[in-house]
Amino acid sequence: MMYEIQKGNVRHNFVNEMQIQSFRNGLHIMKTAGNCANRHQTSQ
Repeated sequence: MMYEIQKGNVRHNFVNEMQIQSFRNGLHIMKTAGNCANRHQTSQ
């Protein structure tokens, strides 16, 4: 019984980690896209 609960918690934590990672990746992509846009504006 305890093992089942632990397994559930591990899966839950894993999902949270994945969401945090994808969220960070999204922020990073938005940041680099913003930098590219700024570079284009300054170069023109």
